[in-house]
Amino acid sequence: MIRENVRRLIQALDNEKKVYEDVLYINRNKKEVLQAGDIKKLEDITKVEQKYIQTIIKLENEREKILAQLVKELKIRDIDSLLDLVDKLNPDEKQKLMESRNALKLLLSTVQSESSINQKLIQQSLDMVNLNIEMLTTNLESGTNYKSEGVSEEREKISLFDVRV
Repeated sequence: MIRENVRRLIQALDNEKKVYEDVLYINRNKKEVLQAGDIKKLEDITKVEQKYIQTIIKLENEREKILAQLVKELKIRDIDSLLDLVDKLNPDEKQKLMESRNALKLLLSTVQSESSINQKLIQQSLDMVNLNIEMLTTNLESGTNYKSEGVSEEREKISLFDVRV
């Protein structure tokens, strides 16, 4: 039989997993948008991501409260992770909690990998924008002109933009 707080903790982990599944879908979609260079869609995705971040924070706070109640119920002094808790649970509780934990952990690893790829794509895009700005702000003409008398004259340096954005 599973205790109520253990059941609630498992449910909280499962709820987080559902949200992270959506985040993974968004990250994969974001990768395609970054590759296509669609700024408008990227802005829309960023707004959606912000809502998911708020949801994740709420779910993590809820999970922490449930965990604190469970620790108090089991009269455990201090735990650093769920692994410290599972030793105090019955086999059925332990199995179900570990299944939920492991599924969430695997999903988080995948989300982190996709986010890392997106971060690299964003950095490449920024590098390309900076390169383009440098090219536009670099002097178009520089050097020396010679007059018919053989005397050199410095030419005025021309730039499309004087400052970097």
